[in-house]
Order: sequence, then C-alpha cells, then structure tokens
Amino acid sequence: MKRLSKYIVVVFALMATTVFQSCSDFLNKDPYSSIKLDNFYQNDIQANLALTGIYSILGSDYTYGYYLSSRFTSGTDAMVFSRNYNSWNVPLFTVNNSTKEIEDTYRTLYEGVNLANVFIDKVSASTSISDTSKARFLAEARFLRAFFYFDLVRWFGEVPMRIKPVLSGSTEETTLAKSRVLDIYRDVIIPDLEYTVANGMTKHDTNYAVGRVTKSAALGILQRVYLSIAGVKNDANRGEYPDFAKEICFQKTIDYGNQIVNSHKYGLLSDYKQIFLNEIKGDLSDEEVIFEVQFENLRAGGVNEHGRIGNMNGVQVSLSGLTDPYAYAYNYAGLSLTYDYAKSTGDENEDKRYIWNIAPFKVGLNNVLDTVYVMNSETDLPEVDENGEKIIDKVIFTTNRTEGFTFVGNSYTRNPGKFRRVSFNEMEDGVLRMERLKAEEPSGKSKTLYVCYKMMPSDIYKTGDDGTGYMYRIDGSGNKVRLSIHKYMSKEGSVWKQIPNGSLPMNKLEPGAIDKNFTGINFPILRYADVLLMNAEAYVHKNELAAAVPLVNQIRQRAGVPNLDPVVTSDQTRFFNEIVDERNRELCFEGTRRHDLIRWGLYKTKLDELNELMLNEPINKNQQWLLRSGENYKEELEVLPTPQKETNINIGI
Repeated sequence: MKRLSKYIVVVFALMATTVFQSCSDFLNKDPYSSIKLDNFYQNDIQANLALTGIYSILGSDYTYGYYLSSRFTSGTDAMVFSRNYNSWNVPLFTVNNSTKEIEDTYRTLYEGVNLANVFIDKVSASTSISDTSKARFLAEARFLRAFFYFDLVRWFGEVPMRIKPVLSGSTEETTLAKSRVLDIYRDVIIPDLEYTVANGMTKHDTNYAVGRVTKSAALGILQRVYLSIAGVKNDANRGEYPDFAKEICFQKTIDYGNQIVNSHKYGLLSDYKQIFLNEIKGDLSDEEVIFEVQFENLRAGGVNEHGRIGNMNGVQVSLSGLTDPYAYAYNYAGLSLTYDYAKSTGDENEDKRYIWNIAPFKVGLNNVLDTVYVMNSETDLPEVDENGEKIIDKVIFTTNRTEGFTFVGNSYTRNPGKFRRVSFNEMEDGVLRMERLKAEEPSGKSKTLYVCYKMMPSDIYKTGDDGTGYMYRIDGSGNKVRLSIHKYMSKEGSVWKQIPNGSLPMNKLEPGAIDKNFTGINFPILRYADVLLMNAEAYVHKNELAAAVPLVNQIRQRAGVPNLDPVVTSDQTRFFNEIVDERNRELCFEGTRRHDLIRWGLYKTKLDELNELMLNEPINKNQQWLLRSGENYKEELEVLPTPQKETNINIGI
C-alpha cells in the first residue's frame, strides 16, 4: 500500500517558506527563491509536490505534531498536565493574547490556509493539468483548507475569512475584519468538504496513498462540523441561520455518517489496542482509521522529519541510552476517565480499553520493592483495619535498582497509554488489576502496598491445585469476593509473592531506528468508532433512541463490556449522559474531548467533577497543583484570544 512520502514533505516544506507568503506578519519577507509561481503547477508531479507541502502543516509541532494532539488538549476530565509549573497556558486557563504558544498555532493554521489558497488558485487556472487530475487535487486542497478553518474557529472563534492568496502587507492582510463563526462554516468549511465528497478519492483508487484525504474523511469531518454547529456556543446566533437549526444539524450528521457505514469500506477492528499498535508501528492496513496525520522519524538519516506523538503524550519512559525510547509524559489520565470505565461495568478492569488507555506503569531506573507476604490459607480473610484496608500477616522487603517498569499505584498519576513507546505483553494479554493493601512488617511497622495481579476468567476458579492462588477483597456491600491471581502472584505453600517491579520483558514498539526524543508514531484524526458514536449522539438528540442503541453496543462489545442497560436507553437524558461517558472511554487522548465538552456546555461541570474525585481520593497534599485547570477555569478562555501580533498588523480586527 502506498504511503504519503515523507521526503516530499520535507522538500516542499522548505520550498514553501521561500515561495509562498503567509497571511500575517509572521512571515513578511518577500520571496527570494528562483522558483516562480507562474512557472509551477505545470503537471501532476508539481501539483503533487505542492499538495504534499500543504499536508505537512498537519504535522507541525504547532498543530498535530504536538500542540493540538497533546499540549492544547490537556486540561479536561480525560487528561491533566503532569507538572507543577505553569508553562502549559492553554490547559491551565492562564493564556492571554501575548501567549506565544497560541501565536504559533494561529500562524501555522493560517500558513496552511494560504498554501491551500495558492494551490486552489493556481491549479484551477492551470491549462496543463487534466480535468480529472484537477478535480482530485482540488478535492484534497479544499479539504485541507476546510480542516484548517475548522481548527481556527474551534480554537479561536471568529477569525478573518481569507479564501484567496494573501501577500504580506496587502490590504486584505492588514484590514480584513473577523467573520462570524457560522459564516465561516457556511461559506468555506461546508462547501469545501462537500466538494471533496463529490470529487475526492476512495481508499481503493489507484492514486490513493495512506494519509491522503478521501471522500469518507470529508464525510466524517462533516459529521463533526454539524455537531459543532449544533453546540451551545452557536445558540445565540442560530436564529439568523435557518439551515443550522439543531434538528437539521443532527439529521445532517446522521446522513453523512450513514454514507460511510453503507459504503462498507471501514469497520471496527476486533482488538482495540491493535488500532494504536498500528499507529505506533506504522502498519497501514487497518480498516478503522479513516484519516490520520502521518509521521516518520528520519533523523537517523540526517533528515529533520519526525513527530512527537508518544514522547509528549505517552507513558513515562526514562531509559539511559541515546537510542532508547524516551517519553516526557506531560500528562496524567484524568481520574474521571477511570471512573467512566468503572461506571459502565462496576469495575474498570472489565473494560479492555482501560488497561491500554491508562497505563499502570512507568519505565526507568527505579528503586524496586520485592514484597513477600503470608496468608494462613485460601479461606482466610486478612485482617481489616479501621479504614477498611487489609493487613497482611508478614512482609519481607528487599530493595534494588533496576532499569525496567514500575507499577504506578496512585490512580490519578498514571499516564495515558494509548501512544506508548514500550509495552509489556504479559501485562496486556489479560486484564491487569491492582489492589491497595496495608502490610505489616514483623517489626510492627505498617506500609501501604499496591499489589498487581491478573484477573482470570471465572471458569478457572478452582481449589488452587493448578498453582493459582487465591485472595479476597471486600466489596462495597461487605461481601467476600474471591480473586484469582495468576502469573502476577506465585504461590509457594502458604507464601504469596507479588510480581516484582522490573521483572517483565519490555518491548520497544517502534520499528527502525529509535530516537530518544522523536517518533514516527501516527496520530488518528478520525476513526470509524467516532462515526458510529457521532451518529448515535445525533439520534439521541433527535430522541430516536432505538436507532442509537446498536451503534453504541458495537463499540461496547469490542471492549468486552455489557450492552447498554434498557433503563439507560429508554431515557433521553440518561442515554445522552452515557454517550458523554462512552466518547471519553473510546476516544480519550485523540484530541476530541475539549471540543466535545465545549459544544455540550459541560466543560466546567466536568472539571468540577474531576477535582471532587481527586479531593476524595485523596490526592497527596503536595500534588494539589493537579487541581489547577478546574480552579483556573474561565468560560471566556474556552475560545482562545486572537494573538496580539495579529491585531497589531491587521487593523480590521
């Protein structure tokens, strides 16, 4: 299967900085390349080269290479900033119009818009490119322009609407006023995407390469567009736009989604984690990802082409070698997400997505605790202290230093695991569980332990003759619940042994040369699961509840959790709340949550719920800074301010 060339991206990205002009003063130098626009776009090869340069904007650090995949999308109930300093202004709600990170993203998105405008202008006027090729090229360019504008209006609200090439210092650059958000949807985003639906490729076309835009990608983004238009932010002006009435938006969402479903070109993979292993390993063959941003780590070959997915938003990895993977892991999974997994089953471990999406480990050189403890027999319960924590009879501690995994006990300090750079197969082949115990040493000193083990299917709960050990926990009703402990705990007579930190074989997941700080992990923009969930949400908003049930149940069945409760699916409000949670469980860390919360009008509600959960956990006193997003929240900062540099150059704003 063909792939969008990364070398072409690099070549054109360099050319774009010398040939094309930005729409703001961020790039205000006159072009100094000897390549002239009038002499370009003479054939398909040149058009492909130019088009690939537009795609490269998606992979910038200031868009989906870093900011829009991680840095800006933190600060929700799904993901919180994991450092105690205040450099991530967007998720911490400390941003202002002089904040550099928003200047960088605003500028880069408009660079993409202007490159697309130049391309559309020149290819449309070309007499040497066939009409068939021209329609295909324009379908891709117009999709990309629509997508850049979609991000601009979602992040910045009202912005100048430029649909023609803009030269630095031109009147349009310096005097163009902002346009209303709904005008930009009506006049640019929707027409561009609909053009792509009519003229774009399918993934089976001979000219298709993985990573390029298809009709289905445009249909899926149109679903997302219409749900965004239906959001609460647009209610004030909705009466002036009869075509954007909520009922119309919900029906449009369903109609576009059904075109994808009925095409039978996409589907759900049977194994959830395989979606992301494919993104990590560069496997281009799966049927679920409809559109993705592709990255390739070419630094070992001396080419400055790479991504940061998995490095900034993965599981903490701090290995010592320069060719070992490394991850700064600037985020923790929000505690609300763990509770969302638990809400649907009673136990978060029963949802197969949980162990992949929220990693209970980190990797590095750590102090390792090897714990041995004794219980009298399989039928005895350990003692329980006044706080309900179990006391183990005897504990022997041995400590050493090892380079490997360490289990993370606190459920509020676990990293997102979706784009991990390393893996432990034994941990992921089954359902890992973690039990908090209070242990007592022979000296009488007590210590809280986090015991890790794997829960096996109930049909192997036997007498223990097979070597499987037994333990008990007390559930919320005071009942004894027998746990089967296999692989992660070993039984030697009456001695039980916790699996030591560092004792599992570690796999480096990325193919080819490994760079410490950069990766070739791809980032999914649109998956088939989201198509189903967007359709389901639209049906629920229309109170056509029965139509939504099988769409959600498909996703739940893959996750190994029960079908939706009829008590939920017979009530519109309950069903909507379940959709809110299901989107979090399925799509966490894929850049959708902040926008979802904003369009639903639930951002503050969900941050308040997150902080309440953390305070009740309780979080450590020295980690109160984890509450900052909720404490700093300001509704006006759900939409970012226009950068000061833009208002300085454009007097029309």
